Amino acid sequence: MAQFKSDSKQQWRLFKDRMARYGVMLGGVSVIGAILLIFFYLMMVVLPLFESPTSALVASYQMPGQASAQLSSKHKTLHISLDERGEVGGRITSEGEVIFFNTKDGSIVSHQRLPIESTLRSVAVGQLGDDLIVLGTADGRALLVKVRYIVSFPDDQRTVTPALEYPYGEEPIEIDVTGGALRQIAFRDNEEQLTIVAASNNGVYINRFTKESSMLDDEVSLESE
Repeated sequence: MAQFKSDSKQQWRLFKDRMARYGVMLGGVSVIGAILLIFFYLMMVVLPLFESPTSALVASYQMPGQASAQLSSKHKTLHISLDERGEVGGRITSEGEVIFFNTKDGSIVSHQRLPIESTLRSVAVGQLGDDLIVLGTADGRALLVKVRYIVSFPDDQRTVTPALEYPYGEEPIEIDVTGGALRQIAFRDNEEQLTIVAASNNGVYINRFTKESSMLDDEVSLESE
């Protein structure tokens, strides 16, 4: 009887040893397999970096809005922007018109008018990742505007809604007091100060403004230094 119990324990011990050995082997093979999968994934990610870049024409159409009766050939394009996926574009013309369009076929998404009385002569884009741009007018003023592409998901459908925002108000800022056209313009915007540099036929103008935040809301006003 004692011999039978001893043999049973020995068999049970051998069985557990085999299971442990197979378990260790399975774990090792799983780790190696995971490492190989990570290697192949990284290789698929890095491999395109060594390939020659290619490009292909996706679509071709008339300048969006150019066929409209309201927009004549004198509406020159000053600035074009795109949303993050390149599905919707925005075109700002020299006459102050903003035409948002579908990049697939050029169809008009929306049409807005900038709050200016004069034509536009120059444009400058802000820092990378900033939607803010400055527009120089023919009467010596500057308008700061953000071209936004707001993404929403009504009924689980991705929708891009273009919009214009005026962080410093819709009233253009006077740069050249003599009313000269701003042929070139640049700006630098940070949390405390806004600097606009512009050139007209009358000279170069550097305007610095200190930002002041309202205690009642988030509106920011500019004070000339």
